[in-house]
Amino acid sequence: MGRFCFIVLTAAWLVVAKADATDDVTEPPCADSEILDKCPVDCPSDYCPTSRCDDQSSCPKPASADCPAPACKCRFNYRRAANGTCIPTRECPPFDCDGDNEEYNPCPPFCPGESCSQATEDGECHLVGRIGIVLPCKPACRCKKYFWRQDGVCVPYEQCTTCPENEERTCLQGLCRPQKCIEKNDIIFCQLVDEEKCEYGCACKIGYLRDENGTCIPQDKCPTVPCPVNEYFTNCAKGMCRQENCTELGKLSECKTQSTELCEPGCVCEGGFLRSKNGTCVSIDECHRELCPVNEVYSSCRQPNCNSDKCEYKYRSQSCPSDEPCEVGCVCKRGFRRADNGTCVDERDCESQLCSVNEQYLSCIQAVCRVEKCSDLGGSLSCKGVSERECVGGCVCKDNYFRAKNDTCIKLSDCDADLCSENEIHVNCVLAQCGPMTCSEKDGPMYCPSVDQKSCKAGCVCKEGYLKDDSGKCVARENCPNLPSCTRPHEKHAFVMDCPPERSCKNRGIKFSCLADQKREQKCVCDEGYVRNESNECIEEENCDKCSEPNEEHTDCKRTCPPELCISIIALFNCKADEPCEAGCACKPGHYRQQNNTSCIPACQCQEMAGTPECRATIEQ
Repeated sequence: MGRFCFIVLTAAWLVVAKADATDDVTEPPCADSEILDKCPVDCPSDYCPTSRCDDQSSCPKPASADCPAPACKCRFNYRRAANGTCIPTRECPPFDCDGDNEEYNPCPPFCPGESCSQATEDGECHLVGRIGIVLPCKPACRCKKYFWRQDGVCVPYEQCTTCPENEERTCLQGLCRPQKCIEKNDIIFCQLVDEEKCEYGCACKIGYLRDENGTCIPQDKCPTVPCPVNEYFTNCAKGMCRQENCTELGKLSECKTQSTELCEPGCVCEGGFLRSKNGTCVSIDECHRELCPVNEVYSSCRQPNCNSDKCEYKYRSQSCPSDEPCEVGCVCKRGFRRADNGTCVDERDCESQLCSVNEQYLSCIQAVCRVEKCSDLGGSLSCKGVSERECVGGCVCKDNYFRAKNDTCIKLSDCDADLCSENEIHVNCVLAQCGPMTCSEKDGPMYCPSVDQKSCKAGCVCKEGYLKDDSGKCVARENCPNLPSCTRPHEKHAFVMDCPPERSCKNRGIKFSCLADQKREQKCVCDEGYVRNESNECIEEENCDKCSEPNEEHTDCKRTCPPELCISIIALFNCKADEPCEAGCACKPGHYRQQNNTSCIPACQCQEMAGTPECRATIEQ
């Protein structure tokens, strides 16, 4: 057990005559082992100690105005003995040391010390060089050679735990608290540790943290990391799962699982603040002001569905409902209106901003009763009355100009060249053309669809001797690419329409409403009685709902979030409630895939569940 001292304080009165400033002070003669002290203090450390509990600390000097008369005191490393003489400290009578493996030492060395934190196997000091000063002797009970003090008891070297002050020996992986000053405000991720796999070492005791020098200090003594105004320090500045910059306002924050090893310490904006363009943290209101483009100002109440500031409403008024909710945002400043490209322009430039070359602005484009597009030339024209309430302003082609495919307004004489591409001709009824029309129909039967005149639409078709290839370009019939061969089992060539689609495991039982005037193409389709599965193979329909992999079962609604992976056992995923699902093979309950495209395994075979109590219990059974 450690030794405990019970100290009885006694008052020793030192009677000295304090001289007035006008008195003559006679300095007393001092012996060879003494020196004159002009401001003496009667201190316990000036006397030979009589027990291990005697106070040997230095005593503070009084203020010069309160100094007593000069007196003789023992020289350095001398102590006053019981007979009043000064003797070398090393010659002070020894006192009892009753602890195990202890002995009296009149002048213990600085190195080696007696603490286990300084323990050496051979009991010698391993410091290189010498200390250039003479240290004061302080008689004490010290551990015998090859013994070191731990928790007040002298123990052999092999029993020492050599942790420095304010540290303790513990399982390092099992610590679930900050260990460094820079981690003081951080969230610490705790992990389950198998006691047999613990690595033991020295860690700061509870209430202590390691400073930048590696020393464990009280956590309230940790230095404050200087961060600019509206910022605070964190040990993982790059792992924040929130908006950090003004430019991210209004965007969703994507949170990803990140290893703590990738964390970097630094300063981040406080709550309610974001980083601006100049790098400072500003309030969200200031962010909005910074983000407003040229000719726009920040508004605390903007009606998003009110378009009265657009250029098109310069020529006709629009009133915004007073009960429409408003939001913060940017609006055009006074004297400016929003153009079609979204920028705010001088309202005097609105018409030039609204309309392109050979266009004019009309306050009611529905009231125009004339052919407007090159593609409508030769077709019928019907005009209807329009009320002012239905009117919408916009740009139309000027008289004798027509809208081309590229949305520009061109002359009538340029329309024919604009309508069709190379090796094409313009016809009044595309649907009425006799096939084949495409390369995929090249070897199919000739057919001429019956089309109601009302359904006719003018357009371009390949000229005689040309067919459309897969890219939509008209090529010579002999230059059509060869059709792909059907090499998979239970497949054959057939001329089919796009609608209804080929029968598959997914679309079984679905009814399709298809138009009559569809083109037909030669494709590889499944034989009768066979349907196409997810692997693009033709299988018998009754095999659609069978799953061949172990620990799988068929489900009518298989979702991709959360994934069927082992990581889903411990990770959280932000899945949408309305995420679409489809039929397919999925892992049975309690089974997961270690990686994509691997077999389903029981949860306890996942790496993430290794060592957990429930899985250990399963293994033991």
